This record gives sequence, structure tokens and C-alpha cells, in this order.
Amino acid sequence: MTKALFNALASDYDVINKVISFGQDKQWRRALSRLLPLSAGLTYVDVGTGTGDVLFTVTEPRSWTHAHGVDPAQAMLAIANQQSAHLVPQPQWHCAPAELLPFHNDFADVMTMAFAIRNVTDRLQSLREMARILKPNGVMAIMEFSWPTACWIRWPFNLYFRFIMPAMGGLISGQHHSYRYLAKSVSEFPSPDEFESMLTEAGLRPTTRVSLSAGMVHIYLATK
Repeated sequence: MTKALFNALASDYDVINKVISFGQDKQWRRALSRLLPLSAGLTYVDVGTGTGDVLFTVTEPRSWTHAHGVDPAQAMLAIANQQSAHLVPQPQWHCAPAELLPFHNDFADVMTMAFAIRNVTDRLQSLREMARILKPNGVMAIMEFSWPTACWIRWPFNLYFRFIMPAMGGLISGQHHSYRYLAKSVSEFPSPDEFESMLTEAGLRPTTRVSLSAGMVHIYLATK
């Protein structure tokens, strides 16, 4: 379902993200980038890369030996490929699900996944695949929405994600059902503590948790 959903949203995806996040998506990506190593010569993989926004933000201040973006939605990758013409070396784009990553064991020094883990079919298998290809002592950063714990923001957050955001996304894209699904996926995502337990079950070692925007977004750092 989600592969078809994101293929259908591809042409409007970046614009809608900026609108429904009130421009915060750029700040969230930069916060993620600041947590990653700056060493030259590393191999980097972005899982659930979509149109490549996270890969581009993370790559800008760094010199990777290789950069790879993986996504199951071919339409998203086509846009990412068009937008990466200025990058040297060129990123490599792979059409594959997170549950079956096209890399050998201990492949990546750095991995990211932003706002995608809640959309995979088998979340634990995806995390196990990421653990498989991460090098020992490599760095993994996963960024995802969370239901805020602060009382003052829980009610407006609930109102926005259940009603306002699906209406806005649907108005721009014409895909109202898609944004109702995305809102539902946020409400059903595990709590930060539960998600860190899942990382551990997948063979990873959580190291740092960063809360952004009053707990609406969390970045989870882990290693192997």
C-alpha cells in the first residue's frame, strides 16, 4: 500500500512537506545532520530516502566516499536523481524496500532514516536489515514523529494531525486518503522508550535520543 501511496504523492511531496510542517522540515533535517560524523571518506546510506532531501542536507557539509539512497517508490527516486545532478560524486539510487536492503554486511559507516520507519510493512525486519549493513561502531540516526507527552501541546497536535494536516495535504495533492493514512501512522507509532527497545531487539545499541519541537519529533542515535 505505502509504495503505491508514495509513488502517487511524489510530484507534490516536497511542497506538501514544507506546507504541513510550516517550514520546520528543513530545521529537522539540519538537526539530524549536526549529530552525524564529519569525517571524510565514509560510506553513507539513507533508507526511505524519498526525493533525497535528507541525503542532500547531510551530504552538503561532508565528503562521502559513497552515498546511497534507498526507497521502494520509483517515482520518488526519479525526482531524487534529477535533483542530484550537481553532486560530486553522484549518489547512487536503489529501488528496494527497507526490509531487503541491497548491500552486503557491514557496508555503511553512517545510516539515516527520516520519517519512514513508521511506514514500512515489517518494522523490526527493517531495523534488523539496517543493523546488518551498519559497520561495527558505525552511526545510525532515525528521525520520526512522536505523540508529544507535554500536556499543553497534546491536544493541538492531535487536532492538527487528525484533521487539519490531512485536509491540507489532500487539498494540495488531491490524495485525501493518503494523508489520513499518514496521520494514522503517527498516532500508532511506538513511544520513544518502546522504539528504543525495538532498536535493541534488532541488534543495535541506542546511544542518544534528541527531542525536537516540544516532543513532536525524535531523533534516535544508535550503533552496533
